[in-house]
Amino acid sequence: MKRIAWPLLVGLWIATPLSFAGNPPTAPVSFKVMAYNVHNFIAVVNHPGKGHDEKPKPESEKDALYTLIAEEAPDILGLEEVGDQKFLKEIQEGLRAKGADYPHSEWIQGDDPTRHVCLLSRFPIVARDAHTHGEYHLAGRAMHVSRGFIEADVQVAPDYVVKVYVVHLKSKREIDVPGGADAMRLEEAKLLRKYVDEDLRAHPDANIVVMGDFNDTPDSPAIKTIRDSETLPLLDLKPVDEKGYSGTFYYRPSKHYDRIDYILLSPGLKNEYIEKSARIRDDATARKASDHFPVEASFKVGDQSPK
Repeated sequence: MKRIAWPLLVGLWIATPLSFAGNPPTAPVSFKVMAYNVHNFIAVVNHPGKGHDEKPKPESEKDALYTLIAEEAPDILGLEEVGDQKFLKEIQEGLRAKGADYPHSEWIQGDDPTRHVCLLSRFPIVARDAHTHGEYHLAGRAMHVSRGFIEADVQVAPDYVVKVYVVHLKSKREIDVPGGADAMRLEEAKLLRKYVDEDLRAHPDANIVVMGDFNDTPDSPAIKTIRDSETLPLLDLKPVDEKGYSGTFYYRPSKHYDRIDYILLSPGLKNEYIEKSARIRDDATARKASDHFPVEASFKVGDQSPK
């Protein structure tokens, strides 16, 4: 990844708003991350011959979304299922109207022309790497990661950087390829883990968070591929809601819950994790805003010694 010279980082830090209520003179002592599939924040999508079209997100759902995010006030926000860049701008403007300003952003274009992953941040994004051309093969057929992966370095404090991956793996909706959707998702997971391993080999103590909609359950091959490693496993924070339930996705037709949204941490970042801060928000506002519930966690600023 391209790095930015330190004097520029200092300038970016000084010029950046640091809270929703004002600009404190000192660096923050903690920060919060959130991963959130916002459910079809897109334009109309036609599916000729399939008997259904996908409609834009209703204004009432958008308002609930803005309200929830403003209330939770994450500092770093990974979003999935966002349309083109005008929709990201709409989200920024809707949040700003609720008092939640995110001046720094990243949006990438993967193979999927409709849905994208995005990153919003109160802190400067000082390095970016859009993994939009990852290729794998199924039965000799070349395939690409549907939505790509955002990799971004966020300057939380002058001497503290967090590397953020925002992820939206292939859905469980079947597709006519060898091995189907499960095989695609597993191959995407392998590529993601490859990128993370490259970072960790270069910097074993790096502060890395991998978050988003992984579209699979904790015991699946795809999640095990991303999370587990004999040398540098990632920590699954396993958030729960206020009732102790772990479901992050609610499939309304069958009234079924699954845990498919995650926040995973590198060995370095887990030292800064604030115990019991990982949570899922599942309430009336969350259910109106999306079919996914946001997952979030908070961290101390500054490298901490292992506990």
